[in-house]
Amino acid sequence: MTVVRIAITRSLWAFVVAAGVAFVALGTRNHRDPSAVLLALNVCTLGAVLVAEEIAPHRREWSALTDRQSLNDLGHGLLQNQLGERLGDLLLPTLAAAAASSLTALVHRSVWPTGWPLAAQVLLGVVVADGLDYWKHRALHTTLGWRLHALHHGITRLHALRSARSHFVEVVLRFLFVYVPLVAVGAPREVLFWHAALIGMLGVVGHSNVRLRLPAALHWILMTPHVHRLHHSNERALADSNFANVLPLWDVLFGTFSDPHVHVLRGVGVIDDELPTGFLRQVLAPFRSGRPT
Repeated sequence: MTVVRIAITRSLWAFVVAAGVAFVALGTRNHRDPSAVLLALNVCTLGAVLVAEEIAPHRREWSALTDRQSLNDLGHGLLQNQLGERLGDLLLPTLAAAAASSLTALVHRSVWPTGWPLAAQVLLGVVVADGLDYWKHRALHTTLGWRLHALHHGITRLHALRSARSHFVEVVLRFLFVYVPLVAVGAPREVLFWHAALIGMLGVVGHSNVRLRLPAALHWILMTPHVHRLHHSNERALADSNFANVLPLWDVLFGTFSDPHVHVLRGVGVIDDELPTGFLRQVLAPFRSGRPT
């Protein structure tokens, strides 16, 4: 078992990312339904990481198996995320077409570099999408946005199931402020697909309760659990940092990057904002007046 723990500690993050990229590339090449590919990717990644958490935990007291909120996490992932994605898919074509029409009338030319190789377009799109998502995420940490985002932060354990704990309105906001602008300027749907896939695989391992050893430089290149745990800190100054979901570049550029080799994580969750414990009350909490209780 010690050998297995060492293997997980040293290679799980790289395995998840490499296997995930290969899986998405294979699905794209074979023209599989993007929604089916993303669902299969997230389920497989989640299963592998949950097993790894029990073998090589970062903190044993954070186990998903003993967490009373784990069933709620599954409910938010299966119901809220799916509802948000379906609503986003319905809104995307109409809103993007309207925005594209206005943009064309304004600039009189195509904005997106359609002549580039698809791989270069995807790389550019992921960088731009993550930048837009960075600002959307920062907005969720304001007083108004926090009513939605508190659902994701307000628990005192961190494990892989937490990655799916998002309000459906928050999911719709990603479509409105990240994907609609990209489609409006002419970005292909593959860009959206790859960005969603990267958020999925990095999100699961980024929220994981696995003891990992990673090169220090990696924390500045792609989102890692060490970086994202600081974002879930119960110290508000740290929670208001490391907003990027894929590329820490955006946090570095705008001065919100917290280096896990400098800062110590003492605990996660929100000290002064208690969330309801029931699933339905958690869904309805942002729409109620006053502080959710």
